[in-house]
Amino acid sequence: GINAEYGPPKLAKVVRKGRAAVDSAATALAKTSHVYEEGNDIYDCMLNQTNIGNNNNKFYVIQLLEGDSGGSYHVWNRWGRVGEKGQSKAIPCSGLDAAKREFKKKFREKTMNDWDDRASFEPVDGKYTLIEIDYGADEE
Repeated sequence: GINAEYGPPKLAKVVRKGRAAVDSAATALAKTSHVYEEGNDIYDCMLNQTNIGNNNNKFYVIQLLEGDSGGSYHVWNRWGRVGEKGQSKAIPCSGLDAAKREFKKKFREKTMNDWDDRASFEPVDGKYTLIEIDYGADEE
C-alpha cells in the first residue's frame, strides 16, 4: 500500500549528458551542467556507510559538475540516510583544477582513500565505502 507519511514513490527525473547523470537533487545545476569526464575518469561517486550496530545506513554523493558552456565548475555533495533525499551543498570553484582538488579532498575525507587509486579501493572502518557504478556502454 501507500505509506501515508511518504506517499507513492516518486520517480527521479535524471538528466543525462555524457556517461553519468547529474544527481537528481541538483535540479538547477542539472539544467546547465554535466558530470565532468576526462578520458576514462568520470568525476562521479556514490559512497555508502553501513553499520548495523549503530543503525547507520548512509550515502554520500560527490560530483564534479562542469557548465555546459564551459568555464564554470561546481562540486556537488549530497548526503543522508539511504532512502531519504538528505542534505546537499554545491561548492562553486574558481576553475577545473580547484574543482578537482575539492572533489578529491572530499573523497579522501569520507573514505580515507585517494581518488586516483580508487581501482584498488580499501574500505576503512568508520568511513564510507565506494559503490561501483556501471555506466553501461556508450549508446550509439
